[in-house]
Formats: sequence, C-alpha cells, structure tokens
Amino acid sequence: MRRDKTTGRNGAFCILISIILTFSLAACGGKPDIAAYQDMPTSITGLTDEDFEITPAELIKMDCASESDTGKSEKAGTVEGYGPTLDTFLAQYGKKRSDFEKIRFIGKDGYKKTLWGELLDNDRIVLSLSNGDEPLNDSETPLRLIVPGADSSYWVYGVTQIEFIAKEKM
Repeated sequence: MRRDKTTGRNGAFCILISIILTFSLAACGGKPDIAAYQDMPTSITGLTDEDFEITPAELIKMDCASESDTGKSEKAGTVEGYGPTLDTFLAQYGKKRSDFEKIRFIGKDGYKKTLWGELLDNDRIVLSLSNGDEPLNDSETPLRLIVPGADSSYWVYGVTQIEFIAKEKM
C-alpha cells in the first residue's frame, strides 16, 4: 500500500498544533474563581433605553480575553486581567464604541475616569474580572478596567457604575 507523503506531513502538523493548543489552554487554567463576588452588580446607564445592572457572573459568560500592561510607576506595577473586551460587551447590546462620545467608569470609592477620543479608540479595553488566574481582591471587585497603553490612572478598580454618553446627533 502506497503512503501519500503530503498527508503524512499534514497529519504530523495537525498533531503538533493540537499539542500546542492543549498546553496553551492548560496554562491559562480556565476561568478564574469569581464565586466570592460573582453577584456584585455594576450599574449601566446610557447603553440601552433603560438603566440596568450586570454582574461578574453574567460578564464571564461572554467571550473573554486576557490582557496585561505595566504602569509607568512602581506603585502601578503590572496588571493582568481577564474578562470581556469593551467591544464584546457592547456587541451584546448591538452597540459599538463609535456610538459614544465618552464612557465614564466609577469605582466604589467614588474615583471616576472618562474614556474619550484616543483612549476610547483602544480596541483592547478589558472589563477585567480577575488578576490573571487569581480573583480580584476586595477593593477591586466587582470588576476592574484595563486600558493597555494608557496611564495607570485609567485602570479603575472596584467599578460599580459605567455611564455611556452617546454622540449627539446633528
């Protein structure tokens, strides 16, 4: 019986890719344990006709991404987040970043940061539900904002409210 050399190479390549993917997924450790704060609400205003709340338990069901960034100061350190991107979150409601002039994130300590202009154009913004594989600490729950490349002052933690400010229609 004659063996096709092309098929043999393709088969070996597929096996190699399968092994790499298996180890990559194992290294991620799966979804983080957010049980301690999975039901803590974040209020959402201006995204839909009516205000609503969303919890980490609902957010983690969306397609999630991992993102890491290092701040410019020692205090800021490096953050590793896991959660849906802003684009993924908005798509659940038929919206996109370009629909909004600004998006304001408010922490439970009253700290506020507004994304607009170039900051809002960043397509890697993550609504982080964990610090990598580890749950958020108490001050960071229910979610933390990760804005790669932005000053660490934009990494709002303890986000309990998100305000969407639509572009004015001419």
